Amino acid sequence: MSQTEITKCEKMDRETFYQYILDNFTLSGEEQRMVDTILQFIESHYSDYDKQQEVIRELLCDIDLNEEELKNVYL
Repeated sequence: MSQTEITKCEKMDRETFYQYILDNFTLSGEEQRMVDTILQFIESHYSDYDKQQEVIRELLCDIDLNEEELKNVYL
């Protein structure tokens, strides 16, 4: 797959962010399902942007997302 690039002003919802992860990181099928489940959980349980950011950083720390990628995410 080709890598997806983000611009500084582009906001990503859950589906866009999930596709971004699939396009830019090498994950097994099981890891992909886990990431999708985590993003669905965050979206349904945390509406506050700062809390979403905190939980995303905590739960997805192993795939090495950088600050530029994370700050554009609002599920």
